[in-house]
Amino acid sequence: VGLELVERGLTLVYVRYDFERQRDYLAAEEKAAANHVGLWGHPDTVQRAEALKQGWLAEKRQEAAE
Repeated sequence: VGLELVERGLTLVYVRYDFERQRDYLAAEEKAAANHVGLWGHPDTVQRAEALKQGWLAEKRQEAAE
């Protein structure tokens, strides 16, 4: 179900923590974004989604540095 939601552009991949099928999920998200599917078809939402993902990645890097 989770992967299908990502493919339809209905949710983001939570990148704060790694998980087994993360590459599949990220590939599906990239495809949805490239095709402007779901949330990826709305510029304001895309901006917020990208900010969330950058924040999650920053937290991940900070934790790894500690």
